[in-house]
Amino acid sequence: MNTNQLEAEADNLIDKFDKTTSDSLESAREAAEKIRAKSEVVIDDTRVKVRENPVSCVIGAVVFGFALGCLIMAGRRTQTPQQRFMDRSLDQANDLVSNVSDRLSRAASNLKIW
Repeated sequence: MNTNQLEAEADNLIDKFDKTTSDSLESAREAAEKIRAKSEVVIDDTRVKVRENPVSCVIGAVVFGFALGCLIMAGRRTQTPQQRFMDRSLDQANDLVSNVSDRLSRAASNLKIW
Protein backbone atom coordinates (compact mmCIF):
# COMPACT_ATOMS: atom_id res chain seq x y z
CA MET A 1 0.00 0.00 0.00
CA ASN A 2 1.22 3.43 -0.77
CA THR A 3 0.79 6.58 1.29
CA ASN A 4 -2.32 7.75 -0.55
CA GLN A 5 -4.09 4.47 0.05
CA LEU A 6 -3.17 4.55 3.75
CA GLU A 7 -4.45 8.12 4.09
CA ALA A 8 -7.68 7.20 2.32
CA GLU A 9 -8.14 4.19 4.60
CA ALA A 10 -7.44 6.35 7.67
CA ASP A 11 -9.98 8.95 6.49
CA ASN A 12 -12.52 6.20 5.88
CA LEU A 13 -11.99 4.82 9.40
CA ILE A 14 -12.29 8.30 10.91
CA ASP A 15 -15.56 8.88 9.03
CA LYS A 16 -16.95 5.54 10.26
CA PHE A 17 -15.91 6.39 13.82
CA ASP A 18 -17.54 9.82 13.63
CA LYS A 19 -20.77 8.32 12.26
CA THR A 20 -20.83 5.63 14.92
CA THR A 21 -20.24 8.08 17.77
CA SER A 22 -22.85 10.51 16.45
CA ASP A 23 -25.38 7.66 16.07
CA SER A 24 -24.63 6.45 19.59
CA LEU A 25 -24.95 9.96 20.97
CA GLU A 26 -28.28 10.44 19.24
CA SER A 27 -29.55 7.10 20.58
CA ALA A 28 -28.48 8.05 24.09
CA ARG A 29 -30.24 11.42 23.79
CA GLU A 30 -33.44 9.74 22.62
CA ALA A 31 -33.31 7.21 25.45
CA ALA A 32 -32.70 9.98 28.02
CA GLU A 33 -35.65 11.95 26.66
CA LYS A 34 -37.94 8.90 26.88
CA ILE A 35 -36.83 8.25 30.46
CA ARG A 36 -37.35 11.92 31.36
CA ALA A 37 -40.86 11.89 29.89
CA LYS A 38 -41.83 8.66 31.66
CA SER A 39 -40.43 9.88 34.99
CA GLU A 40 -42.43 13.12 34.71
CA VAL A 41 -45.61 11.08 34.16
CA VAL A 42 -44.84 8.87 37.17
CA ILE A 43 -44.09 11.89 39.38
CA ASP A 44 -47.33 13.59 38.34
CA ASP A 45 -49.35 10.40 38.99
CA THR A 46 -47.72 10.03 42.40
CA ARG A 47 -48.54 13.62 43.35
CA VAL A 48 -52.18 13.09 42.38
CA LYS A 49 -52.46 9.85 44.38
CA VAL A 50 -50.83 11.42 47.46
CA ARG A 51 -53.25 14.36 47.28
CA GLU A 52 -56.24 12.02 46.91
CA ASN A 53 -55.17 9.58 49.70
CA PRO A 54 -52.72 11.26 52.08
CA VAL A 55 -53.44 9.02 55.07
CA SER A 56 -52.95 5.75 53.19
CA CYS A 57 -49.71 7.09 51.67
CA VAL A 58 -48.34 8.02 55.10
CA ILE A 59 -49.35 4.64 56.54
CA GLY A 60 -47.75 2.90 53.55
CA ALA A 61 -44.53 4.87 54.02
CA VAL A 62 -44.43 4.00 57.73
CA VAL A 63 -45.01 0.30 57.02
CA PHE A 64 -42.37 0.31 54.30
CA GLY A 65 -39.86 2.04 56.59
CA PHE A 66 -40.59 -0.40 59.41
CA ALA A 67 -40.16 -3.42 57.10
CA LEU A 68 -36.92 -2.01 55.71
CA GLY A 69 -35.62 -1.37 59.23
CA CYS A 70 -36.50 -4.93 60.27
CA LEU A 71 -34.65 -6.34 57.26
CA ILE A 72 -31.58 -4.26 58.02
CA MET A 73 -31.58 -5.21 61.70
CA ALA A 74 -32.14 -8.90 60.89
CA GLY A 75 -28.99 -8.83 58.80
CA ARG A 76 -26.91 -7.58 61.72
CA ARG A 77 -25.57 -10.28 63.98
CA THR A 78 -25.49 -9.39 67.65
CA GLN A 79 -22.97 -11.02 69.92
CA THR A 80 -23.95 -12.76 73.11
CA PRO A 81 -22.17 -11.74 76.32
CA GLN A 82 -20.18 -14.98 76.16
CA GLN A 83 -18.98 -14.18 72.66
CA ARG A 84 -18.16 -10.61 73.62
CA PHE A 85 -16.26 -11.28 76.83
CA MET A 86 -15.43 -14.96 77.31
CA ASP A 87 -14.40 -16.14 73.85
CA ARG A 88 -11.79 -13.43 73.42
CA SER A 89 -10.43 -14.01 76.93
CA LEU A 90 -10.33 -17.77 76.38
CA ASP A 91 -8.48 -17.29 73.10
CA GLN A 92 -5.94 -15.02 74.79
CA ALA A 93 -5.48 -17.50 77.65
CA ASN A 94 -5.09 -20.35 75.17
CA ASP A 95 -2.41 -18.40 73.27
CA LEU A 96 -0.57 -17.63 76.53
CA VAL A 97 -0.58 -21.29 77.64
CA SER A 98 0.57 -22.36 74.19
CA ASN A 99 3.48 -19.89 74.26
CA VAL A 100 4.55 -21.01 77.75
CA SER A 101 4.29 -24.65 76.71
CA ASP A 102 6.45 -24.01 73.64
CA ARG A 103 9.09 -22.22 75.72
CA LEU A 104 9.16 -24.99 78.31
CA SER A 105 9.53 -27.67 75.67
CA ARG A 106 12.41 -25.75 74.05
CA ALA A 107 14.08 -25.25 77.43
CA ALA A 108 13.67 -28.95 78.27
CA SER A 109 15.18 -30.00 74.96
CA ASN A 110 18.21 -27.82 75.67
CA LEU A 111 18.90 -29.49 79.03
CA LYS A 112 21.74 -31.98 79.02
CA ILE A 113 20.94 -35.12 80.88
CA TRP A 114 24.02 -37.17 81.74
